[in-house]
Amino acid sequence: MQKYKPQTAKEAALFMDKFCNRCIHDRAYREGKSITGCKVLARSMLCDVNSRNYPSQLCIIKGVPTCTQFKDFTDKEGSND
Repeated sequence: MQKYKPQTAKEAALFMDKFCNRCIHDRAYREGKSITGCKVLARSMLCDVNSRNYPSQLCIIKGVPTCTQFKDFTDKEGSND
């Protein structure tokens, strides 16, 4: 599976809007309820895409960048407020 890493700040912002900003795995951190956030997100920012530590969850599936760990918190609660 091909790993994915955004190439520009705009591409990263679009990816984060689609996945990270709506994901249950980073929600407590975004809301200030935890000092730790999503480990996939953190490792993607700290590691080079060619590093063995770069998260395999960020990948390209059928030509589309995705996060296989993504879980939309609106699926659980019915809203994103």
